[in-house]
Amino acid sequence: MPSRRAALLMSLGAVLSWSLAPPMIHSFTGSFSVNFQNAFRYMVSLLLLWPAFLMTEDRDRLRSHMSLLREKAKYILAIALVN
Repeated sequence: MPSRRAALLMSLGAVLSWSLAPPMIHSFTGSFSVNFQNAFRYMVSLLLLWPAFLMTEDRDRLRSHMSLLREKAKYILAIALVN
């Protein structure tokens, strides 16, 4: 898949996931905190975007991305825990 088409599909996936999460969360507004709602919104986006990324990315570039992700995982985790 050309990179321009992949970028467009991933952007549309992000828009779709961010537009679906608020109506789903609205029904639970009284039950869940704002922090939980934000975490849920990010998880929905992650579940939609990662498969699209993994299916469209070139294998060599995917390997380099994953090695970089493993190197930076402790920093990403520390930032996530602080937030």
